[in-house]
Amino acid sequence: MIKFIKIKKENINIASSNTDLLIGDVTAVAQGNENGADEANKVTIFDEGGMYYTFTVTGSAPAWAKSIQKAVIANPGGVLSTVVIPASAAKATAAVVSRFM
Repeated sequence: MIKFIKIKKENINIASSNTDLLIGDVTAVAQGNENGADEANKVTIFDEGGMYYTFTVTGSAPAWAKSIQKAVIANPGGVLSTVVIPASAAKATAAVVSRFM
């Protein structure tokens, strides 16, 4: 499995974000927040270190989750895989990084 996924800055509409986002050691991707709620508007990426990254993608969580899952399983053994978000999907407008306790 790949070591990092990259989400292009063009898919992120957060005022302070003007670079691509790299996330490493992805173990799971899910629609909704870390508890599975708000499935239409959020997508969460979990990593091996117990961190999770929740993105607000209003109305586009299914497309985002599928795109991230494809990037994670693409390029087995590679170092980097780019997430390709459909042009019709909403951009991420918020992101929260948290750790499981």
